[in-house]
Amino acid sequence: MLPAQQSSESAQMMGTTTFPIGAHRRFNPEEGTWDTWILQFRSYPEINFISDSNLMRSCLLASLTFKAFEELRR
Repeated sequence: MLPAQQSSESAQMMGTTTFPIGAHRRFNPEEGTWDTWILQFRSYPEINFISDSNLMRSCLLASLTFKAFEELRR
């Protein structure tokens, strides 16, 4: 475990509020390619010390436009 992860987990155990670092834009295929967007998105869970795969998946799905989500479901 990285020291920063320990600090984040310790803050959560003590009841300290933590806020996400940075923001990520929604994926819209009309604005860019999937390859470029996913490279940028992967940094979001990393800098926010998100290691739970279910939470990562939720962040990813919440970042898709309706059209992109429907395409992914196919």
